[in-house]
Amino acid sequence: MKRITALLAALLMLLVSCGTSPALPASDGATTVLTGKVDEKTTDKTGTVLPSGTVSASSPTTETQIPSKEPTTETPAAPSTTATPTLPTDTPTPTTETPTPPTDTPTPTTETPTPPTDTPTPTTETPIPSTETPSPTTETPSEPFTPFTIAFTGDISYADTYYVGSSQRSGPSSGIYYHALATGKSLSSLIDSAMLARMKAADLLVVNCESSVSERGTPLGLSGKAYSFRTSPKNAKMFAEIGADLIGLANNHVYDFGKDAFLDTLSTFESMGLPTVGAGRNEAEAYEPYYYTQSGVTVALIATSCAENEYYTIVAEGDVPGICGCYDTAAVCAKIREAKTKADFVIVYPHYGIEYSTDVISPKQKQVSYDFIDAGADLIVGTHAHCLQGIETYKGKFIFYNLGNFLFNAKTIETMLLELTFVGRGEYTLRIMPATQIDGTVRSDFGTSVGVQTLDFMRKRSYGIAIDRDGYVYDCKV
Repeated sequence: MKRITALLAALLMLLVSCGTSPALPASDGATTVLTGKVDEKTTDKTGTVLPSGTVSASSPTTETQIPSKEPTTETPAAPSTTATPTLPTDTPTPTTETPTPPTDTPTPTTETPTPPTDTPTPTTETPIPSTETPSPTTETPSEPFTPFTIAFTGDISYADTYYVGSSQRSGPSSGIYYHALATGKSLSSLIDSAMLARMKAADLLVVNCESSVSERGTPLGLSGKAYSFRTSPKNAKMFAEIGADLIGLANNHVYDFGKDAFLDTLSTFESMGLPTVGAGRNEAEAYEPYYYTQSGVTVALIATSCAENEYYTIVAEGDVPGICGCYDTAAVCAKIREAKTKADFVIVYPHYGIEYSTDVISPKQKQVSYDFIDAGADLIVGTHAHCLQGIETYKGKFIFYNLGNFLFNAKTIETMLLELTFVGRGEYTLRIMPATQIDGTVRSDFGTSVGVQTLDFMRKRSYGIAIDRDGYVYDCKV
């Protein structure tokens, strides 16, 4: 027995010296044959310690599973050496260092490792540009809105040639020019300082010039017209002095001295740098709206007239010079619809109504006003009647039927400055600043007992309208 034991020991030593190992029994009943040494920690030829279960690169393994005939009930705890390690999800950046090849050429394994399923596939996505360059947005930060005011007067005439029928007049009752001469007043003093300051404070002041402006022409009074007015270019400078920014010429007196004087009227205001609306050298010019833009809001204004029962004032047609007429509203309504595509707010400034009738609004006035609003107008401001007339709304739009005289003759009569103030985009107020035309002058009445009476006068003649003590106008129609 001792000899057998010594023989086995010698045989074992011989096997170890040859680099082979006897088959060791596996814990699961299978026999694993290794061609390389596996330990809890393994070192390669460079002396680097490899993780447990890792085979040295210099000693590749060839693994053969021999099934055991004796089943076991215990599953081995040791990791399998044939398992392919799972690569990390973040693929490391390759280094430029070339590894030193091993001195022993490894024996290739018989198994081709399966690529890990969780190795990320390279994508062709283009990196998203830096967010430092902001993308356009649909919302633009709103800028603070600066309110602005458009103010309106009724009829103004500085006529110094004044005919009643075929007779020229020059007495105190013949318009404000002669009345001022008779009373020793200058034209520049005829509007009191409080009202004048209010007029000049408006961003846009619109007035109606109730005469032609020229030194030429023949009065239509010689042909049967009751009144014919003409203002010299020298006196017409008063429109600039009172702060007018836009001159309405659609009325029944701008053609009083014929075609030449009418054309002079247009050129005189042009030379003064004052735009006009409601008259022109041809139909296109006469019907063209005036556009005004402030604080991002565009307002269109159209002046027109249907004041005469006998047509002494020529309505422009084709190449024929004249005014913008609304005896038939079709052409003006077409212009309103066109203006509505270019402007945020459309105003019509018609010359119409029954003279000196404070209580009766003519059917023609009503129908013309309704037609304009149906076409898209947002506000109607009338002139011509020589007196104030009431207010109403139609489809939520205000109609001021008449502002009457503002500075026209020596009669004592209520008047006003109408202020339209845009306080926001799509928001506006309407305010009456009461005044009196008296003794050939204009006296401001806001804040006085006379002004209170004028506001009450307007309340009684309006329908579905509320006017507060400060003159602000509201729609209270139900």
